[in-house]
Amino acid sequence: MAETRAMILSMCGLKEEALDNMRFEAAYEYLRVVLGVDAYGIDELPKHGMFWSWWFMQWHKRDLIFLDRLRFEPTLGKYTCRRPHEHGERVNNFQYVLHCPAHFRYFYGLYHCISKGNIYINSAVMEAGYHNLIKGLAKGKEAANE
Repeated sequence: MAETRAMILSMCGLKEEALDNMRFEAAYEYLRVVLGVDAYGIDELPKHGMFWSWWFMQWHKRDLIFLDRLRFEPTLGKYTCRRPHEHGERVNNFQYVLHCPAHFRYFYGLYHCISKGNIYINSAVMEAGYHNLIKGLAKGKEAANE
């Protein structure tokens, strides 16, 4: 994970603090927008280390998808990337040339965009992972109350 993070920071020209802020803000947005968690849940869930372990693993998986979609074009001496598509949208195989860190940041953001249609975030596997997270938190709470 550390190697992946270092690659992202370098390619996107980000400082660690900026990447951390992006991940934390996205976690809260995911709870609100995609899962529809109420205010109580938004206050409570992030207090648990289990939530953050789950969220950072999901983020890392999307980092790997982003890196997998990058292609180095030797004739251009630059990387290209395909724009992610949303659920139900026609796949566009057009490769965009990434000329600078700002372009990498833009595409990195697209792969981490929080929306109900983003197939890289709102997948059945992630929903099942979230369900298991909630079950685990509930069991931990029951054990603490005994």
